[in-house]
Order: sequence, then C-alpha cells, then structure tokens
Amino acid sequence: MTSDKLTVLYLFDPLCGWCYGSLPKLHRLAAQPVVQISFLPTGLFCGEGARPMTPAFARFAWQNDLRVQVATGQPFSDAYQSGVLADGTTPFDSMPLVLALLAVRQTTPADELKALTALQQARYVAGRANTTLPAVEAILAGHGFAAAVDLLRDDLPGLLKQARRSIEEGDAMMDSLRARGVPTFAILERGQPKLIDVDTLLERLER
Repeated sequence: MTSDKLTVLYLFDPLCGWCYGSLPKLHRLAAQPVVQISFLPTGLFCGEGARPMTPAFARFAWQNDLRVQVATGQPFSDAYQSGVLADGTTPFDSMPLVLALLAVRQTTPADELKALTALQQARYVAGRANTTLPAVEAILAGHGFAAAVDLLRDDLPGLLKQARRSIEEGDAMMDSLRARGVPTFAILERGQPKLIDVDTLLERLER
C-alpha cells in the first residue's frame, strides 16, 4: 500500500447480512482515489461459528435479512429465501468464501471487492448456495476469476493456513478496537488502527 493512500480497514464476514448491506458503502470508498481498502475477515461464521441451516435458523436469518434490506436498501430475493434458506443440505459456513477471497487476493488483488460482490450477490440475489468449495469455484469461474479457481484447486492446504492467520489477525484487530460486531470500519493513523464512522468518512471524501 502506498504511503499517500488512506488505508480503510474493513472487518467483516462474507455471510453476515449486515456486511452484505454495507456493499454500497464499500463501492463508494473504493471509488475514491485516495482510499485503499484492506479486507480483514473475522471468522464470525467459520469454525465454531458455523452451523447447519436448520428451519429455525433459516427463519431467524430471514427476519434479520429483512431488517438489513429496510435499513440499507440491499435486496434479499425470494430466490434466496426459497433456494438457499430452505435448503438444509448446505452448511452456514463462511470458510469457503474466505478461501475464495484469499485466492482472488493472491491472483488479482485489485479485484477483491469485485469478487466479494459477486459471491454475495450470487447468494442474496440469485439464490445460489455459496458455502461449499464447488459452489464458490463455480461463482468465481463465472465472473472471470479462473486463476483464483486454479489456486483453490492446486493449493487448498496453503490457503487454509493463510485463512486461519487472516482470521486471527481480524479477531485481534476487533479486540484491539473493542469493536462489537461486523461490519466494522477503521483507518490507519500513523500505523495505528482507529474506529471510524464510515458515513462521516464518505461525506468528507465525497465533498
């Protein structure tokens, strides 16, 4: 990252509905020439945070997603409700998504936001499951990320190690910021992270 860039830290989980709701703000930040976004997954729905898609959890998720839709304007489609939440065969586990984003970061690092957008829209708009490796590989391939797909297939053990380190870094950052949940935005000031209100930052940058 160049010294003249404002580094914005984005702490998130790709299966978090509120993180999906923050996509428009991420794109507005990315459109600012002075901004460099650093994506830090927190592993909220990985490992112990993963769970099966039970009917009860699906109902809970849908009600929360409707709140996100009202608050942010981001769409959660009927296809998502019927094709993803009603499918009890796929897990609610964000690790395949974290792995996919790391593979994109290594192969076409400037396209990490593009990949995150494609992976989230596939789930919440198109109603496609995105919590298994074959599913994320298919989504990436459909959006031109062939090199990332090859990396997922060729070096999955290496990516898993990197994912665990990245999640540890994200969790440590959340603790240092005393952040209460995701999405969380911060900036680096003299090398130190500082929580920010993203709306205030965008207002200042877009003047």
